[in-house]
Amino acid sequence: MHLVIADDARFREVLRRLKVRYAALPTDRLPIYAERFQGGHLPDCLEVLRTEPQTGITIFRVREDALGPASP
Repeated sequence: MHLVIADDARFREVLRRLKVRYAALPTDRLPIYAERFQGGHLPDCLEVLRTEPQTGITIFRVREDALGPASP
């Protein structure tokens, strides 16, 4: 799986279409990913669940309520 770097509407559309519920991203890459999104931060539909220091992974839950309605 790959992280989609796109404008906010496209990012949310892809998450809806693929029915993404969770995401695991490398913790040390989060600042790099964040700077590529609008406003320089990860989208608000990604909510941190936990960070796994032993594996260097941060687990996110995708907030369905923050995705908005699907496009017609």
